[in-house]
Amino acid sequence: MKILIVELATWLRNQARVAAVPGGETIAKEFHTFQTKIPQYCAIRGLQENELTFGDYADLVAEYLTMTA
Repeated sequence: MKILIVELATWLRNQARVAAVPGGETIAKEFHTFQTKIPQYCAIRGLQENELTFGDYADLVAEYLTMTA
């Protein structure tokens, strides 16, 4: 997964030419941190990880980004 994130971030930076896009290593570390918090977020919402819908996951991502911005 890390290799995919690094390659995708590089491609995005090349295509968008936006200097604000962080490097793939940084994004991969942040994604890993987010993944470790999913069980905690699920427990708060009374969900199991294996029953998350796309909408649930999107909400968790949005909540995480709001908390870490």
